Amino acid sequence: EATARSPYTPAFWWNVGRMQLFFARQGEDGAKAASYDAFQRALAASPRNPDTYDQLARAQLALGDLADAVASEKHAISLYPGDPRYYTVAADATRQLGDFPASLEILRRGVEATDSNDLRLTLARRLIEARDETEARAVLQQILRTEPGNAPAAELLKQIGG
Repeated sequence: EATARSPYTPAFWWNVGRMQLFFARQGEDGAKAASYDAFQRALAASPRNPDTYDQLARAQLALGDLADAVASEKHAISLYPGDPRYYTVAADATRQLGDFPASLEILRRGVEATDSNDLRLTLARRLIEARDETEARAVLQQILRTEPGNAPAAELLKQIGG
């Protein structure tokens, strides 16, 4: 009903898309296509809204359409490079595609673009997974310089002997 009254409000279509995503994950026939259709309608309603591309990417990631998730998230980043969440989703999809070095590079670019300590923490965790404790240590130390009370960063640093 909300989409009928206001078809040019992308958030209404996001809600429909997420609802259909839930059904798709339960295995309901046609729900995946319905979810993607709702996100396409949201894009048509507001084609320059980076959050719509992010919402689509999250649905694509959840449904295993990893290359499409990366492409959607990169589009969101091109429209607004200042949201750290976009980089996290793009890096997660890239990592699931098996390109761990590229996923780290996405996180590094995100840190550079956003100066986000949350994104730095994600980068540090991924670097530890990749056994690059030297860079992880440097990233964690940067977090603690700007946010001395960051308990997760301090704990990770302690775990890797920093």
